[in-house]
Amino acid sequence: MGVELTALLGRAEMGFGPQGLDCLRGARIVITGAGGSIGSDLCRHVVSASPASLVLIERHENSLHDLLT
Repeated sequence: MGVELTALLGRAEMGFGPQGLDCLRGARIVITGAGGSIGSDLCRHVVSASPASLVLIERHENSLHDLLT
């Protein structure tokens, strides 16, 4: 008995491939909650798109430090 992703989301799953990241190239991006599980994964994807700047905001300093090391 597994849990379906769409049941948790309450909507259809959306795909986001590498071509979708092109819109972030050269942009200024701010990510809040950057040290959390979702935020840190988002940071890794965004940085691969070569933004002009990436500002990471996190309440817990240790989580942010772990992300940057």
